[in-house]
Amino acid sequence: MTATLESTAAMTAQIVNPLIKSTLDTFDMMMGVTVRRKGLAAGYVADPTEAISAIISLTGDASGLICLHIPTSTALCAVKKLIDADETGVTKVVADCVGELVNMIAGATKEKLRFNLKLGLPSIVVGESHRVLFPPESQPMSLGFESDLGPFTLVFGFICKPAGA
Repeated sequence: MTATLESTAAMTAQIVNPLIKSTLDTFDMMMGVTVRRKGLAAGYVADPTEAISAIISLTGDASGLICLHIPTSTALCAVKKLIDADETGVTKVVADCVGELVNMIAGATKEKLRFNLKLGLPSIVVGESHRVLFPPESQPMSLGFESDLGPFTLVFGFICKPAGA
């Protein structure tokens, strides 16, 4: 394994616990919802029926993505909890709320890390059976969660900058 891949793997390992804690805290503080982690897997493991993905980039000492993959039914329940809106499908309101969720999770994670990172703006992808592609050297990981609102998955991957870059 090259030094860059070793440091990328080490960074990914350092991000896991802050990302989990940030996810649990965000759902609890913003919606009063308890979230339980279902599993952690190497690679991109997300249910292809998850119809909404919110993707946010982080750049600085490393570069990477955090993707929130959420079924429409879970997203609609989250919107009801967040802003007390009764949406019946994937609307701009739903997309904005899902984007704000990934923004809050990524922002809280960034604050818990000892890296110099800047958040990008969330992007939203809608439609079943989509997949976000990560650079292979980022070694993405998937975190599955369950909540009273329904299931969701976070997929994340980062690449360390080479020394001296």
